[in-house]
Amino acid sequence: MKNLYQTYNLYNLGFSDFVGHEDAKLALILNAIDPLCGGVIIMGDKGCGKSTLVRAFKEIISESVPFAELPLNITEESLIGGIDIEKTLKTGRKIFKKGVIGRADKGIIYVEDINLLSEDILSILFETQSRGINIVQREGIELFEQARFIVIATMNPEEGELSHHFLDRFGLCVYMSSIKDKKLRKEIIKRTISYNPKRNDKIRERIEKAKAFKDRVTVSEEISSYMEELLLKDGVISHRADMALFYASRAYAAYIGDPEVRKDHVDKVYPLVMMHRKRRAEKQMPEDTEQQERGEAKAQEDHKEKDKKSRTNETRERDKSMHTKKEVDNVSGDADIDKIFPVGSPFKVKRLIFAKDRILRNASGRRTKTRAKGQSGRYVRHILKDNNDIAVDATIRASAPYQKRRGRVDQLIIKDEDLRFKQREKRMGHLFLFVVDGSGSMAAQKRIIEAKAAIQSLLMDCYQRRDRVSMILFRKDKAEVVLPPTSSLEIASQMLKELPTGGATPLGAGLLEAYKLARQSILRDKELRIVLFIITDGRANRAIKGGALWEEVKDIAYGITSIPQIESIVVDTEPDGFLSMKLSKELARLLCAKYLRIEELKQKITLFSKIVSKSPTQN
Repeated sequence: MKNLYQTYNLYNLGFSDFVGHEDAKLALILNAIDPLCGGVIIMGDKGCGKSTLVRAFKEIISESVPFAELPLNITEESLIGGIDIEKTLKTGRKIFKKGVIGRADKGIIYVEDINLLSEDILSILFETQSRGINIVQREGIELFEQARFIVIATMNPEEGELSHHFLDRFGLCVYMSSIKDKKLRKEIIKRTISYNPKRNDKIRERIEKAKAFKDRVTVSEEISSYMEELLLKDGVISHRADMALFYASRAYAAYIGDPEVRKDHVDKVYPLVMMHRKRRAEKQMPEDTEQQERGEAKAQEDHKEKDKKSRTNETRERDKSMHTKKEVDNVSGDADIDKIFPVGSPFKVKRLIFAKDRILRNASGRRTKTRAKGQSGRYVRHILKDNNDIAVDATIRASAPYQKRRGRVDQLIIKDEDLRFKQREKRMGHLFLFVVDGSGSMAAQKRIIEAKAAIQSLLMDCYQRRDRVSMILFRKDKAEVVLPPTSSLEIASQMLKELPTGGATPLGAGLLEAYKLARQSILRDKELRIVLFIITDGRANRAIKGGALWEEVKDIAYGITSIPQIESIVVDTEPDGFLSMKLSKELARLLCAKYLRIEELKQKITLFSKIVSKSPTQN
């Protein structure tokens, strides 16, 4: 037993002994001093020490602070609490058993690999945290209990992203890189072997002193204004960032023993507050800034009106001439010329999220969660509706309070009204219909190369998610299904390479062919979900029967939107610029579709890469 204990301790590493990763250690310390810092999420590669650091952190917090770990396979009942079966059977009364949230009141909930946790569980966790009250209403129990806790989590971004909505719930964020310095790695081994928990006493005492001192730390108006200036400068919209920066700065000042927050304190913790908000801020400009810019633009309009009018007239004439020329080229010059362009470099596609529905399916795949028929899939909750899949745990809990009244001696007495049944959940694949514009305009500036790269990237993602794919090409005066629904990446990739371009743009024909194929597929499988991916620049110039182009598109789009199993995404291949017509955006509006540009399909792996690449390997 002693040898086993010694072996176990070979892999222990105290918080004070932890080598490098000073930002990560500081973020945890600040939350230990003041939980109002809002928790912390630690991101990093596999094996860089994220979980080891958090478990070492557990040793330096007060024993009176609860620390509960939340497993990935946790059920809703285990999270919020439910009936204690054993005590209920003994007493004949409904006895409540606390869940993870209840046990973590005034403490910490730790989630490892939070990006792999069910979104339903995440929603309950963060909603309860925001309310500060855990509400339990199930199996005849109605309970309201205090729930004040912070969440500390780890994740590996390579295994999947976490939505911005959930990321913003964390006050602080850090990125941990693997240590590559030989001396530091040797130091890790040395400190692990010589592990002594008493070395944490000093930092534990320092944290306790800071906790007692923090409320006496003052924050001047000048510093408060400085904080707001920093956040507004970086375009931060969320008010959670304001609160996190305030409390983290105050906690840091208390930690180093300063009675007043200074600018250098704010600068020290600011990167921790902004790490996970930076990319979001870059995409969105604060409303006040937009209004200010609009005001400045309006003020300048009067001075430039004459010049602007003359330029506008010249631009219209030039646009008209160029657009006419392009149409002539497409219809006449390129109509009989087929060009095959290569596939561009594929990229990692960002996570495509589709809403869950309430349909029961026998589906399989790895894309979207759905309610499962039969007895396959993950048991997520119990229901009253009979489906021949009895939930034993829920049934026992429902019957437990009545056992004494029913005269139970040995065996449980179960009645029909006690029966509860399992609701299961599993992931399903979709049918992706790629409707590809193969007209001559796609050859301009070799847009088709970039479009093929996007499609190839999506095909690879579909293969990994066990989706089926199909491809429709529209060009010249018709549209055709060039690839019937298949699960073969090899066949789909080969077909993509051979797609030609040239001729007019019969957009209506492409949409109509997609509508027909979708209808046929749904008739064969009513549980099917279809994703319609339309890759085009939107410059339709050929109607099916010679009628009004966009009236035709509008009518077909209405038919597509009337099929609830179809979700549409329009990918615009038209480059931004002076002559951009934004016709694909109008198509997306008609289809009630999500509108994306090709670059928006790419996974934003730069969320932390810029910061990580600029930072040293370790201190």
